[in-house]
Amino acid sequence: MSAITTVDVRRYMKQRQETGASNGAINRELTDLKRMFMLAAQAGKLMFRPHIPLLKENNTRKGCLSASSSMRSRRNFPVHMRRIAGFAYVTGWRTPSGILPLEWRQVDLKAGEVRLDPGTTKNDDGRVRPGLTPHDFRRTAVRNLERKGASRSVAMKLTGHKREAVYRRYAIVGSEDLRDAVWRLESADRYTSSYTQPSSKASKRVAQKS
Repeated sequence: MSAITTVDVRRYMKQRQETGASNGAINRELTDLKRMFMLAAQAGKLMFRPHIPLLKENNTRKGCLSASSSMRSRRNFPVHMRRIAGFAYVTGWRTPSGILPLEWRQVDLKAGEVRLDPGTTKNDDGRVRPGLTPHDFRRTAVRNLERKGASRSVAMKLTGHKREAVYRRYAIVGSEDLRDAVWRLESADRYTSSYTQPSSKASKRVAQKS
């Protein structure tokens, strides 16, 4: 490993691209290589770690569901998947690692909570959900949390995102969000104007005094 340089890494990247490998696939391989170097350095086996660049990925997430489109899509699911899809829509949890392995011991009907045990999720964090393709539901839950005004730290804790960069790929901004932002600005401007501008009666009193 000590003989591997950044030039070697870039040469490998080019060779993999020429074979048709996607930037994402190459980056996963390079990430593994980075970890190998890090572990070797931690073990005292290496004194120098080369810079390992990553390729740009066009991985912006798409696809969100409104409440009505979520209901319509669930009708097309197999019967045994409909409640799972509904739970995914509400929680934003990952279906394979978060929802499907759930057991009744993790459901507290009295408290109205569903709990994910630490060490059972993708990032090993535990999670609690009050009340009650899979990534479309996950993106939808993120969007709903954003629209409802949940802080980013709370939303990330709830959905299980550790890195904000990844979370932002799920927080898709649509035309409805833009219209809502404009409406909020206009409403704030109208409120400010009505609060700061004197009434017509007050203006007349000022004019009479002058």
